[in-house]
Amino acid sequence: MSDMYDWFDEMDDKVLWDATTHGPIDSRVAALAVLARRASERNAHGEEASLHERIADLHLETNTTDNALVAIAQAISAWKEVEEWENIEALRVKAEALSDSLFDAGAWREYYSAYGWAAHHRRAYVVALEYIEKAIACAEEAGGVHFRALHLWQKGVLTSALGRSTEGAAILQEALVLAREESNLFMVADILADLSIIQSKMLYRKAAIAPAEEAVALLDEIPPFVPLHFRVKFALGNAYLSIGATHLAFQTFESIHADLPNYLKARTMIRMSECGYDDEVWESRAYMVAKNSNAFDLVDHIEVTRAMRAEPTIAIESLTAVIERTIERDDDVTRDEARLVLARKLCDAGRHAEAVEQLTILSVANFGDDAYKILTYLILRADALIAVGELVEARSIALALSRLDRRWEVIDAIAEGYWQLAQIELAANGPTREWELLASQCISLLALDGDFDLLQERAGILSGAVVLDNQPYRGSLDTIDALIADIANEAGSTNWTASS
Repeated sequence: MSDMYDWFDEMDDKVLWDATTHGPIDSRVAALAVLARRASERNAHGEEASLHERIADLHLETNTTDNALVAIAQAISAWKEVEEWENIEALRVKAEALSDSLFDAGAWREYYSAYGWAAHHRRAYVVALEYIEKAIACAEEAGGVHFRALHLWQKGVLTSALGRSTEGAAILQEALVLAREESNLFMVADILADLSIIQSKMLYRKAAIAPAEEAVALLDEIPPFVPLHFRVKFALGNAYLSIGATHLAFQTFESIHADLPNYLKARTMIRMSECGYDDEVWESRAYMVAKNSNAFDLVDHIEVTRAMRAEPTIAIESLTAVIERTIERDDDVTRDEARLVLARKLCDAGRHAEAVEQLTILSVANFGDDAYKILTYLILRADALIAVGELVEARSIALALSRLDRRWEVIDAIAEGYWQLAQIELAANGPTREWELLASQCISLLALDGDFDLLQERAGILSGAVVLDNQPYRGSLDTIDALIADIANEAGSTNWTASS
């Protein structure tokens, strides 16, 4: 077959098309395979997919079902590029009807991997992970490093997409070791790009730069491959944006957005709008691309972003509509992102009890390891609880925020924790020395974070207050023993013990 393939590779397309309808099946398969490869090279993925489907049908005519399954896998991968999900589902039904006729683990591995990755692009992550796990089992049965590395990489990406980013990063590191072992620079670059994106999501922003830059450097050492180029550059732009290097981020995104498929194009333009250069223009373009390609999750994401900038009354109405649409589509992640912003706008409107209700019904699990969203949720919840007088839970959250590891990426969240503790102290005991020290700690952290507008506002609140000098600084009460000792001191008694 290899010699026949090489022979057909010398022919022009017209001769090849004639060869697909005449002669033995082996020669027709070879002609179709050459045409499919040429279609792929010019990004005519719909044509490529149809050619692979014809190859699969020819193999089924001769009962070479293993080869048919491989051709089906190739057709699925090509249809994925043009997001023809109905065609992919039809091929899934066709493939799995062959289960009693096939025995080769390699053929099943190709099918499981192709369908799993298509499900990933459709954002059906649970289904995708199920199929990639099957591909891993087949790869382990067949042995060898390459496919183990490939499917571990896929598993790491999917695990992170399901909100388990720490676990996903660990799996990617395992895949990276295997990819380096076989010197597969294509896969190394891909894995490094995904590691960078996960590090950013977990707010390890500086750590996200190194893998992205290494991946870009590898592009000079491997043959040009457009999809990999886009993925690596997107990761680098994402890393730049996460550390505030907005001009570098914008230039990086701008260099890749024009030739991307619609979903990735819209995602990239959304990121361009976040860089602050003609942001409304790029956001509008992203909205039109997403809407015209039925990328409803991106349409709703943009509407949530717009609601963040809107007046509370307008924002609340818009966010309520988004939540209703996402419930109909079972898009739990976007639904809870919208509820998070809705809670903020309800607080801005003074409707704190309703904000608490929204924060209670959303599922934080849908944010996974996305540290920014989780911290936003905690800060908002504590603010709303303080406003409605639920100080016990609010203090627990604020105390947890104040004790975060002091990385610069979360300094603003730590500052909010101290400010909330100060508010709780003020509500409980008035402007005591403890309130003053907690508020001052917040202000010093805002100075480190460079948030001088908020610093000035809160310093003004602090400077205008009269501190109760007759109230000694007590410090925070973090244990039962400390609480009992404090009660004992206030009661003037020395007979209290932890056991009582």
